[in-house]
Amino acid sequence: MKLFISYSRDDKRIVYQMADELRIDHTIWIDKEQLTGGQVWWDEILKGIEGCDCFITVLSPRSIDSMYCSAETQYAQSLNKAILPLKLKNCVPPESLSNFQIVDIVDANLDKIIRYCERSLHRLEPHINANEFPMPDPRPKRPRVPTLKKDAPPSEHVYEQLAMAEVAFKRQAWPLAENLFKQVLAADPHGEPGKIAQERLAELVHALDCEQAYKGIMRFVEDGNLDMARRLWPEYVTRRGCADYDQRNVAALLIHREPQLGDTRTDDHGIEQVYVPPGEFLMGSDPNIDKQAYPDEQPQHPVRITRGFWLDMHPLTNAAYRAFIKAGGYTKDQGWSADGLKWRTENNITAPEDYKGFTDDLQPRVGVSWWEADAYARWRGARLLTEAEWEYAARGPKSLIYPWGNEYKLGYANIDESNIGGAHLKKTSPIGSYPQGKSWCGAHDMSGNVWEWVADYWPNKYISNKLEVDPFGQKTGSARVVRGGSWNDGSQYARAACRNFNLRSRSRGVGLRFALSVPIT
Repeated sequence: MKLFISYSRDDKRIVYQMADELRIDHTIWIDKEQLTGGQVWWDEILKGIEGCDCFITVLSPRSIDSMYCSAETQYAQSLNKAILPLKLKNCVPPESLSNFQIVDIVDANLDKIIRYCERSLHRLEPHINANEFPMPDPRPKRPRVPTLKKDAPPSEHVYEQLAMAEVAFKRQAWPLAENLFKQVLAADPHGEPGKIAQERLAELVHALDCEQAYKGIMRFVEDGNLDMARRLWPEYVTRRGCADYDQRNVAALLIHREPQLGDTRTDDHGIEQVYVPPGEFLMGSDPNIDKQAYPDEQPQHPVRITRGFWLDMHPLTNAAYRAFIKAGGYTKDQGWSADGLKWRTENNITAPEDYKGFTDDLQPRVGVSWWEADAYARWRGARLLTEAEWEYAARGPKSLIYPWGNEYKLGYANIDESNIGGAHLKKTSPIGSYPQGKSWCGAHDMSGNVWEWVADYWPNKYISNKLEVDPFGQKTGSARVVRGGSWNDGSQYARAACRNFNLRSRSRGVGLRFALSVPIT
């Protein structure tokens, strides 16, 4: 069922949690995800209402007083939508909802809220499917965006408008932010919201000035006139104080500096990466030090990584992998190896495999075979790590047992005992959920959450204890190595040296992470 959720931002914490739970079985429209910079935001809200099967309004004193929530509810009623009112906080529901059964969720915990919602939606669904809520003909005219009245008494509307303006400002939707801040300032010039709006408008002028200067530099970059761009860059940074405004990541091009440990960047596909410098470490386990060491991790031996590389900060997400699908990843042969294309054709593969509870945008992409991982890497201009590179990125020059140290710590990784989703619904966690568990280079989830494909074929043991330089492992085989442990494994599998293999098949426990080598200069 397609659900639209109308709410006050004062209630966003519980509403966002509620939306995440309902998303398991429904399609959710909620403005925090749908309203991106540059969109005509009010039209997008109206489209969301028009396209929903059921309109959920979360009632609280602030939502009832919100001109936006009121306008959204009125429009939903004019379209004859199925409406589910949820009373989140003690309040007097508006008269317009007097004919609807209001679900009281005051003081209810999240589990109860979801149960009440699902029960009500289950009752509504047959009526919706029977087309008992037809769209009026002709369709009502779309309402205009609510606006604040000049010199109006301070009200919750001002705070609601200010909150929306802040979101637009954060997303660099400058014209929208400017318009909303000006409305706040006009409605409440002497109050706290007006003062904040005035400060933001000054920041906005500065931001627009930065943007214009940056565009000027980019024109020289695009024309190939890097000398002129390099001459303008220091002035841009020092006089305007805009060093952080670099959407196209040209600073590295205009200011030559070798990357170093601690550097981060965003690649051409919007993936955050950390830099892993060259170095040496001890690969594998010494059973005298690590009592959980497995035989296939032995003998421990020194390894030298001679070239630095950019490493994905997080496992690849469902949202990021979707770009590959939309670009024709499963309909075009380009980028697929001969063996991978044969596998795809013989198995009639047209998309990755999805599993319930594992498909949220920020969850790691699972249900992808080694062949699909390889094809995605080629499409992105990246590559799978070697097993040695993966372990080096996880444990570093100090050869730590875990990415964070030599002792396991609960709450540093999503493993079996973390119990994400409950005892019978364990699953992956959104990327960035365990910042304390990041490795020495700043990579997250190197332990737990998902195993990760690497390039090497599986050898069941290391050959010697002598120094190896940029090793790759076996050249052939039937299985590929996976590293890192998953949400369904114990702490012994969360160790950086732990190894496992997969016959290149799909699994809800295996995900992806990629690297880009730094060119030799």
